[in-house]
Amino acid sequence: MKLIKGIREKVNQNQFEFSKHASDRMI
Repeated sequence: MKLIKGIREKVNQNQFEFSKHASDRMI
């Protein structure tokens, strides 16, 4: 269970970084 939680947090972090870069490009 801990491994899955870690992977999920990593995915959320990646999505956050991606959306941040995407919004930077939009402006």
